[in-house]
Amino acid sequence: MLLTVGVVTGVSTAAGRAGPGGDNPGGHGDVFRTQMRLIVAADLIRGAGGDGFAGISVSAESRELALYWKGTLPSGVALAVDRARRDVGVRVLPAAHSERELLAVAERLAAEPGVTSVAPKVDGSGVTLGYAGDAAVARSRSAIHDVGVAVDVRHGEYARLTDQVLPPWTCMPVLRYSRQSDWCPHSGGATFTYTTGEGAFRCTTGWPVKQTSQVSGHVWRWQLTAGHCGSNGMTVNNGVGARMGTVEGDDDTRDTMLISTESMSAMYVGGWNSSTFKPVRMPIGNYRDTLVCTSGAVSGQHCDLRIDAVNVRINVEDHGRIYSVFPMVSAWSTTGSTAVAGGDSGGPVAAQDSASSYGGMVYVYAAGTISAGDSTVPCPPNSVAQTTTCYQHVYYAPLQESLARYNVTLMTETGR
Repeated sequence: MLLTVGVVTGVSTAAGRAGPGGDNPGGHGDVFRTQMRLIVAADLIRGAGGDGFAGISVSAESRELALYWKGTLPSGVALAVDRARRDVGVRVLPAAHSERELLAVAERLAAEPGVTSVAPKVDGSGVTLGYAGDAAVARSRSAIHDVGVAVDVRHGEYARLTDQVLPPWTCMPVLRYSRQSDWCPHSGGATFTYTTGEGAFRCTTGWPVKQTSQVSGHVWRWQLTAGHCGSNGMTVNNGVGARMGTVEGDDDTRDTMLISTESMSAMYVGGWNSSTFKPVRMPIGNYRDTLVCTSGAVSGQHCDLRIDAVNVRINVEDHGRIYSVFPMVSAWSTTGSTAVAGGDSGGPVAAQDSASSYGGMVYVYAAGTISAGDSTVPCPPNSVAQTTTCYQHVYYAPLQESLARYNVTLMTETGR
């Protein structure tokens, strides 16, 4: 299943290498290493707080980040900027509005008929609004243009929950520890299935998370995945029908849920039939212009995806019902090809190393959970596990927000 989006494309693993470019998908070389330094700096600055924050964009190509701020920079934020400048370039630029102000406007606008998405602009100048009808009509409506901030209206599509229906009989390769036949302890990026009154569906496993009792030391483990892929108390199975676990913490307004099951700190990379995986290093924040990869069980791994907006509120169309999901991160394929496909919902979104920096391993950095997509593109031949729809635009739930809300931590141990 998928919120009209879900996918991923090949790379290397703990056991070997797969896909063009080996450890360096897309041939970006030092770009990934530079990007990780910028994200660490951005997380440092964002963690300093402050009401005037409008946004941060990162540019690995120019080796700098831009911080947009309304008003005077507080001393704590200024100190964080000074510390970040020891490692990367940082520009501080004025903003007309704070992110908090723009999010309040976006919430009101999202309730207007025909609005498909609303996102604050990273520079604090206003909001970008997607509209399903004639953009000129939207611009003429007072409820849209008289909101006290600039509204950039563009044509948009409703993000649809794309249930990936399983045919009555599906032949899947029974390969131990592959995307289509993953076993306990489970990795991210593999098929799981569930059944409702409407039939059998498939989604993708996400990030391994845990919670440790401060009293007894007991550890609970889950897979974090997409909320539209099940409901509380539901049993889900792996790709070959073996019981995987039970759904907990379903939250459709944020499109996340937990599957109670044994998990390991690894994410599948490569195509839909891959048995290659990489270990998980750490969770990271999401910032405009960051390059990320999706990893879905139906279409595999896709890199060269660039974030164009964060804290997006999307309106999802699900069997004739429209409802809002927030917060979401928006990313597009920079090559106009697949970013995600139906059946990839719940799969990991990550950034990754371009070199073996830690103990000879190439790691992934956890960014989010695949949720939805729009803007269809042809699925390349033999690139998907079964007939589905491919999209060049993906929405995903930011991981750091999910970890805080569930009060869990990302599992970062290596090895099966």
